[in-house]
Amino acid sequence: MRRRSLAALGQRTLWVGPAGTGSRLKLVLNAWLAFEIEAAAEASALAERLGVPYAVLADAVVGGPLASATALAKLAKMESGDYSADFSLEWALKDLDLALAASHAETTPVVMAIAERWRRLVAQGHGHSDISAARLGLDARGEGSATSTTA
Repeated sequence: MRRRSLAALGQRTLWVGPAGTGSRLKLVLNAWLAFEIEAAAEASALAERLGVPYAVLADAVVGGPLASATALAKLAKMESGDYSADFSLEWALKDLDLALAASHAETTPVVMAIAERWRRLVAQGHGHSDISAARLGLDARGEGSATSTTA
């Protein structure tokens, strides 16, 4: 009965261990998501700075080892400037802060760096924007100066 009820809530149910393990796994997976989003944001900014058109970048990624449905979707949002929230920056930052609190700085230096940058974006008013707003501030316009659309 419990498995059928859970199956109705999502595509997949993963049993990971004793109580609390699933919550900890969620923090790990959301940290991984942050890595992916920040990588897409920085690669997009670098491509722009080097004169590589978005279409060329996206085409190079699609079908290759770097292709991720999430990264490609967020890359498209970054390119269009559509930061309407699917997963807000403030909620992603909350999970990064929880991961940092549960770990040691030497274990998660990249999580710490991303959290610090995203914290600045949230302080600038982009907390309700999608995590693709991580792209803001990575160009000549300055941190957070691009307009954002929130849900």
